[in-house]
Amino acid sequence: MRIQTASIVLLGSLLSISSASFAKGGSGSAHSGVSGKSSVFTAIYDTDGDGTVTTAEVTAVRTADFNAVDTDSSATLSLAEYQNLETNTQTREIKAMFKVLDTDLNSALSLTEFSANTTANTAVSNAFALADSDNNSALSLDEFTALQGYKTGSIWGFAALDTDASKTLTLAEFLAGRTGGQGGKR
Repeated sequence: MRIQTASIVLLGSLLSISSASFAKGGSGSAHSGVSGKSSVFTAIYDTDGDGTVTTAEVTAVRTADFNAVDTDSSATLSLAEYQNLETNTQTREIKAMFKVLDTDLNSALSLTEFSANTTANTAVSNAFALADSDNNSALSLDEFTALQGYKTGSIWGFAALDTDASKTLTLAEFLAGRTGGQGGKR
């Protein structure tokens, strides 16, 4: 539960999407996400670059996504095609998130950039250190992608359990994370 919570909190704060404010405007009206250029949502859907996102822009991007994976041109998606859509969407979101966070435009994320939109806690710092596979104190797009991917809940879980940030788990840390603490009994 703590693994999912840490991932969801970080991803949610990075995406900065306000669905309620977006939905209020209705069809064809302009909506600006939360913070213009800093919003991953805006970076993905503001296709004309005017700093606002309209319903028409979202519909156009989503339609293009659908058509791109409808490989048999059936106007329907099979499970496999839908899974490709999800993979493509996640890849685009991760790249957009990386671009938004890379404020110094050096194609690498420092811990400061990585944690700018979230509360920097031990789990976030640990996840950063674990994902930094070349130990250069920066995350490349590949390292960031590995950290955000569907199959890497283990990095977040390990980071949450590694309370002393040693990049190793003691039995005590492992047991504390599984039987008590913030997550409670499992």
